[in-house]
Amino acid sequence: MNNILANLIRILHILLILFIVCVPFVKKLPWQLIMLHFVIVGSLLLHWITNNDDCLLSHLEANLRGIPIETSFMYSLVSPVYKNDISDEQIRVLVTFVTPFLGCATLIRFINNWDMIKE
Repeated sequence: MNNILANLIRILHILLILFIVCVPFVKKLPWQLIMLHFVIVGSLLLHWITNNDDCLLSHLEANLRGIPIETSFMYSLVSPVYKNDISDEQIRVLVTFVTPFLGCATLIRFINNWDMIKE
Protein backbone atom coordinates (compact mmCIF):
# COMPACT_ATOMS: atom_id res chain seq x y z
CA MET A 1 0.00 0.00 0.00
CA ASN A 2 2.84 2.40 0.85
CA ASN A 3 4.42 1.73 -2.53
CA ILE A 4 1.17 2.58 -4.32
CA LEU A 5 0.84 5.84 -2.38
CA ALA A 6 4.50 6.68 -3.07
CA ASN A 7 3.92 6.06 -6.80
CA LEU A 8 0.84 8.31 -6.74
CA ILE A 9 2.88 11.03 -5.05
CA ARG A 10 5.59 10.63 -7.70
CA ILE A 11 2.98 10.98 -10.47
CA LEU A 12 1.54 14.06 -8.75
CA HIS A 13 5.06 15.50 -8.48
CA ILE A 14 5.70 14.92 -12.20
CA LEU A 15 2.37 16.48 -13.18
CA LEU A 16 3.01 19.48 -10.94
CA ILE A 17 6.47 20.03 -12.41
CA LEU A 18 5.16 19.72 -15.97
CA PHE A 19 2.34 22.13 -15.18
CA ILE A 20 4.69 24.72 -13.67
CA VAL A 21 7.24 24.46 -16.49
CA CYS A 22 4.90 24.16 -19.49
CA VAL A 23 2.00 26.54 -18.82
CA PRO A 24 3.95 29.77 -19.41
CA PHE A 25 4.88 28.54 -22.89
CA VAL A 26 1.52 27.22 -24.10
CA LYS A 27 -0.08 29.76 -26.44
CA LYS A 28 -3.81 29.29 -25.98
CA LEU A 29 -5.01 28.54 -22.47
CA PRO A 30 -8.11 29.54 -20.55
CA TRP A 31 -7.42 32.45 -18.23
CA GLN A 32 -8.49 30.31 -15.26
CA LEU A 33 -5.60 27.92 -15.93
CA ILE A 34 -3.18 30.83 -16.22
CA MET A 35 -4.40 32.20 -12.89
CA LEU A 36 -4.16 28.73 -11.30
CA HIS A 37 -0.53 28.53 -12.46
CA PHE A 38 0.27 31.88 -10.87
CA VAL A 39 -1.38 30.86 -7.58
CA ILE A 40 0.40 27.50 -7.51
CA VAL A 41 3.80 29.09 -8.17
CA GLY A 42 3.19 31.64 -5.41
CA SER A 43 2.06 28.91 -3.00
CA LEU A 44 5.06 26.79 -3.89
CA LEU A 45 7.48 29.63 -3.21
CA LEU A 46 5.78 30.35 0.11
CA HIS A 47 5.97 26.64 0.97
CA TRP A 48 9.71 26.58 0.22
CA ILE A 49 10.36 29.72 2.25
CA THR A 50 8.46 28.47 5.29
CA ASN A 51 9.81 24.92 5.03
CA ASN A 52 13.58 25.48 4.61
CA ASP A 53 13.48 24.73 0.85
CA ASP A 54 12.13 21.25 1.52
CA CYS A 55 9.33 19.79 -0.55
CA LEU A 56 6.49 18.06 1.23
CA LEU A 57 5.96 15.67 -1.70
CA SER A 58 9.61 14.58 -1.63
CA HIS A 59 9.43 13.93 2.11
CA LEU A 60 6.18 12.01 1.80
CA GLU A 61 7.57 9.84 -0.97
CA ALA A 62 10.80 9.14 0.92
CA ASN A 63 8.92 8.28 4.12
CA LEU A 64 6.48 5.97 2.32
CA ARG A 65 9.31 4.18 0.53
CA GLY A 66 11.49 4.11 3.66
CA ILE A 67 14.43 5.74 1.85
CA PRO A 68 16.58 8.78 2.62
CA ILE A 69 15.38 12.04 1.07
CA GLU A 70 18.58 12.12 -1.04
CA THR A 71 17.29 9.17 -3.06
CA SER A 72 13.79 10.55 -3.61
CA PHE A 73 12.25 11.35 -6.99
CA MET A 74 13.48 14.94 -7.31
CA TYR A 75 17.01 14.05 -6.31
CA SER A 76 17.08 11.17 -8.81
CA LEU A 77 15.73 13.55 -11.46
CA VAL A 78 18.13 16.43 -10.83
CA SER A 79 21.39 14.68 -9.91
CA PRO A 80 21.99 12.85 -13.25
CA VAL A 81 21.51 16.12 -15.13
CA TYR A 82 24.23 17.89 -13.17
CA LYS A 83 26.41 14.86 -12.32
CA ASN A 84 27.85 16.51 -9.21
CA ASP A 85 29.10 19.48 -11.25
CA ILE A 86 26.71 21.70 -9.35
CA SER A 87 26.14 21.84 -5.60
CA ASP A 88 22.80 21.51 -3.82
CA GLU A 89 23.00 25.21 -2.97
CA GLN A 90 23.47 26.13 -6.63
CA ILE A 91 20.46 23.98 -7.57
CA ARG A 92 18.43 25.73 -4.87
CA VAL A 93 19.42 29.13 -6.24
CA LEU A 94 18.59 28.03 -9.79
CA VAL A 95 15.17 26.69 -8.83
CA THR A 96 14.40 29.72 -6.67
CA PHE A 97 15.19 31.95 -9.67
CA VAL A 98 13.47 29.93 -12.40
CA THR A 99 10.22 29.29 -10.52
CA PRO A 100 9.43 32.98 -9.82
CA PHE A 101 10.47 33.78 -13.40
CA LEU A 102 7.85 31.32 -14.66
CA GLY A 103 5.31 32.85 -12.28
CA CYS A 104 6.11 36.34 -13.57
CA ALA A 105 5.76 35.14 -17.17
CA THR A 106 2.32 33.83 -16.29
CA LEU A 107 1.37 37.06 -14.53
CA ILE A 108 2.41 39.06 -17.60
CA ARG A 109 0.25 36.79 -19.79
CA PHE A 110 -2.65 37.27 -17.39
CA ILE A 111 -2.29 41.06 -17.47
CA ASN A 112 -1.92 41.11 -21.26
CA ASN A 113 -5.17 39.13 -21.61
CA TRP A 114 -7.11 41.22 -19.10
CA ASP A 115 -9.65 42.34 -21.75
CA MET A 116 -10.48 38.71 -22.53
CA ILE A 117 -10.87 37.94 -18.82
CA LYS A 118 -13.34 40.77 -18.17
CA GLU A 119 -15.73 39.42 -20.83
